[in-house]
Amino acid sequence: TTRLPPPATVQVSDLRSRVQSEGNLCTHMRIHEDRRPYQCEDCGYAARQMVQLKRHAKHHTFRFQFKCRFCTYSSKMKSTTTKHCSLVHGDLLKALNLNDYD
Repeated sequence: TTRLPPPATVQVSDLRSRVQSEGNLCTHMRIHEDRRPYQCEDCGYAARQMVQLKRHAKHHTFRFQFKCRFCTYSSKMKSTTTKHCSLVHGDLLKALNLNDYD
């Protein structure tokens, strides 16, 4: 069995981080340097990671595709509709033995 060496330990000033790759270090350093290279073309919002910008972009769509099955509520994001169902229809979900809005 071949053993792999442990991940490199990188010291940046007083910060010590274990990183698996140079890319992970660059992404992590954006937090400390407050760099936000990914910008929204619609409103100027800036994100540190592309995944954050993609999540933000959902705010600009006008489709409310996730609909509550119990009332007229709808949302752009599944997680928001799921939270709505738990808070507003929690007793009904339990009575029907359902976990979330699905």
